[in-house]
Formats: sequence, structure tokens, C-alpha cells
Amino acid sequence: MRLITGDEKKTVGVHYLIAPQDQIICLSGSQKEGPVSLPFRYDVSSRSAARHLHVDLPSSQAVAVEVNGRLCYKGAVTDQGTLSFEDGATGKRTIVVKVAEMRDSH
Repeated sequence: MRLITGDEKKTVGVHYLIAPQDQIICLSGSQKEGPVSLPFRYDVSSRSAARHLHVDLPSSQAVAVEVNGRLCYKGAVTDQGTLSFEDGATGKRTIVVKVAEMRDSH
């Protein structure tokens, strides 16, 4: 088990090293400030890919997740402020969660 601290301490969490897929759970680093502001980033390193669960995010926000600069997930935070995704990577990696750019469909 490892402690995770995101940039500017926006998020804190725990990285459970469990084969075949690690589990990462993160939440707001400050309960006084409400939901975690986007964007935020954190680093993880392991031999296994990981499933990430974030809580305390802005509800229904469209987000994009990048792993080492590559788009890994695009979707929305749930109404309850949670986000779950798999990173599909191994080794040292930087995870960035940011507001997704919405394209006009017209």
C-alpha cells in the first residue's frame, strides 16, 4: 500500500498493490473547499495496470483522463461526484484528470 498526494495537494489517496490489477482510491485533499478543482495530476508506479476511483469531484462534469500524455478515458463524473477508470499502463506514469473539451456536433 502506498500513499498518493496529487499536485497542490488537491487530492490524496491510497494505492493498493494487488495483482493482477492495482486499486487506487483518491478523494479531496481539503474537505473545506468542496469538490476537487480540475485539472489535477498525480504519479503512480507499479508493475500492474490499475483501476482508479475518485470521489469528491464536481458532479456531472465532462472529463478527460490522460496517462503519460495519452488519452485514456473520456466521459463524465457521476451525479454523486465519482469517477472510475482503468489506466491500462504499467511502470511509472502520470495521471491527469481535466475538463473535457466539448466539440459542437453541428
